Amino acid sequence: MKMHAEHPASGPLSGIKVVDLTRGIPGAIATMLLADYGAEVLKLQNPSGDPLESSPAYRVWNRGKKSVALDLGEPEAQRVALKLARDADVFLESFRPGVAERLGLGYSSVKDFNPGIIYCSISAFGCSGPWAQRHGYEGLVSAASGIMTDQTGVRAGPMFSSIPLASLGASMLALHGILSSLHVRNICGIGQQVETSMYQGATAIRSPMLPEADEISTFHTNNLLPQGGLPSYRMYPCADGKWLHLGCLTREFWDKLAVALDLLDLSIQPEFESAPSGWSTDQDRESAMDLIGNRLLERPRDYWLSVLAEADVPAAPVLTTQQYMDLPQVRHSSLVQTVEDPILGEMEQVGMVIAFSETPGSTRMPAPNLGQHTDEVLALLEHTGDSHGESGNSPKGSKTPKHPLEGMKVLDLSSFIAAPLGAMILSDLGADVIKVEPLSGEGARPLPFLILEGNRGKRNLALNLKSPAAKGVISRLLGSCDVVVHNMRDGIAERLGIDYETARNLRPDVIYVHVTGYGASGPDKHKPGFDPLFQSMSGTTARQGGSAERPVFLRTPVCDDTNAMLLAAGVLMALHHRDQTGQGQKLDLSLLNTAALVNSDDFMRFRGKEDRPLADNGLYGLSAIKRLYKADDGWIFLDCNQAREWETLRKFLGESWLSNEVTFDEANKMHPWNDELCWILAEEFERRPAEDWERQLAAEGVPCCRVANNNDEGFYLHPQALHLGMIDENTHPDYSNLRQAGVQVLFSETPSADRLPAANLGQHSIEILQELGFSELEISDMRGAGCIGVS
Repeated sequence: MKMHAEHPASGPLSGIKVVDLTRGIPGAIATMLLADYGAEVLKLQNPSGDPLESSPAYRVWNRGKKSVALDLGEPEAQRVALKLARDADVFLESFRPGVAERLGLGYSSVKDFNPGIIYCSISAFGCSGPWAQRHGYEGLVSAASGIMTDQTGVRAGPMFSSIPLASLGASMLALHGILSSLHVRNICGIGQQVETSMYQGATAIRSPMLPEADEISTFHTNNLLPQGGLPSYRMYPCADGKWLHLGCLTREFWDKLAVALDLLDLSIQPEFESAPSGWSTDQDRESAMDLIGNRLLERPRDYWLSVLAEADVPAAPVLTTQQYMDLPQVRHSSLVQTVEDPILGEMEQVGMVIAFSETPGSTRMPAPNLGQHTDEVLALLEHTGDSHGESGNSPKGSKTPKHPLEGMKVLDLSSFIAAPLGAMILSDLGADVIKVEPLSGEGARPLPFLILEGNRGKRNLALNLKSPAAKGVISRLLGSCDVVVHNMRDGIAERLGIDYETARNLRPDVIYVHVTGYGASGPDKHKPGFDPLFQSMSGTTARQGGSAERPVFLRTPVCDDTNAMLLAAGVLMALHHRDQTGQGQKLDLSLLNTAALVNSDDFMRFRGKEDRPLADNGLYGLSAIKRLYKADDGWIFLDCNQAREWETLRKFLGESWLSNEVTFDEANKMHPWNDELCWILAEEFERRPAEDWERQLAAEGVPCCRVANNNDEGFYLHPQALHLGMIDENTHPDYSNLRQAGVQVLFSETPSADRLPAANLGQHSIEILQELGFSELEISDMRGAGCIGVS
């Protein structure tokens, strides 16, 4: 698909006006997605530009927006910003807490001009609390939150995290807050303030891996090897030196793998009876890895990929992002679009990542030049004077809901992470979510941490979808639910009578969401897909390891988790459209598309494009001054992104510390690094404890923090997490001392719901059936016939 000039809006957010004052990745991605799906986004930029947005990736993330050059330090520019906010629906800022207020652009000031405004603040560590004034850099948040310590690698100690997890998470949280607040305003006319942060994003995007309880299994500790610690859920080299990734997380796929590799002992020997996720001893687990690894070394990768595909075994090659762009399935999915960029020329970049059946959205124009639309916007503003435009902020008069999605009903027929977590986000926002599982439980039941962090607040119905009586239950559920979510493979929903056509015949305004691995059509649409396959195909594992010849498994299931967060955002976009028009529609999401978004900073081509920055061989960081260093009693992360930060560090360490002048560009050099500077800094940082370095350098304005040693330090006992109320501690009948990540978005008027922990299988079966109008006799008959399960 090729796009040249500006096109009219066609997405679910058509008519929404956004004023964007953010800097950095979180706001850029959030507003890109708003623009992709129809919103008019005005990006207010400093006339001198922003050195932190010099990467070509911002030519992707700023597409579809108009650029207005304003120096917000000037009173007249502040007045212009307020006038623009007057007719806007959404206002975003990412200043350090307190700065927007000092500029006269805080929530109270903007609200005075526009009471119905949705005002979103994206900070580094939160708008208040002991860490509120810390630097807002990805590396610092990653180090402080525990991401780097959780990530395995090639040596002892924490590993640099190459994927901007905190920024991705924050961008999605901002969308959830903005879009659910728009729904509230559609109902009752009120605006509100929404707050989130990169630190909360770092928590949300890895929340499925965070639950802790006395009874939770050793899955985490079993998965600590660089290429993955589970025998059928890891990367292996083949005879030609190329790597492939297996993704068998269920017994069904484990047995298929055993047959495909002609290793039948994996299926029949007692030491493998709990495979693939449960292991009695490390010796048994390592034995299985040796059997599989040695077999794969016998043939080249392409041979094995063909054999495994024929046997329906989830597997994928380890590639770079550039190679990913050329896969036939990626090209078929229109995931690569061509844009005529005014600076870079003809440019291939990621296309639409969510497919809406009725309101598809589009990239309406390329990223603008700095200030390209200043005259146009200011002239229009002068023409309209003090009159108000039509922003949709008129009072509605309905009662304000207790929670953003109060009154909505969601049917969740999904399993594992990529869809259930998305449905749980809707539950956290107040929706009544009914989770339907087979009588034996969904595929993630053997992994309780996934159940706990993917199903909080949902009511549970255990139902045999293949039984004759199930059809009547499903029909009533489909007819009563606003949203339907599933991630079944192609054709299964049709056979079970829960496909889109059936759903919309019963509920014409239904919002129907289908999540797949590879997409709803194309040559690979029937393939089974799990997160690690898309990590490896898309270049994520190669990026984390610094090379496709030495990939490293990203411990955070970033494709699953980002897809789930996109799912919630997509539903909220479709809900806004339904609020305006009464029209429902189908949404298609895939891990294939989500992986491209995760790597959108390299999922692009243009003449003169340089290779993406990769970490060094030791996975310490990206340069001598964006790097992990060992201190006297732990680790620190130094994250100097600007020349003044490097100069401040040099002065703090003393003029005699470095014998010759080293400029910021020299210190920040990559490929090759400034190895001499690394050695000098490493020697200096080992002289003092990490806590001393953090305290002293942070006070001087040098971006530096101590690396959290574990999830307690990074999250559960972190003073900022405690201040913001980020932790959910609930009583569960089956788990002692349960704690997990809570909701990571704060609302001023309609707070998120306080939900109970994940339900047991069939816990609400009778309650739900009674609500659907089934009699006690009918329910008893269903139970006797093995149609439903009750706990």
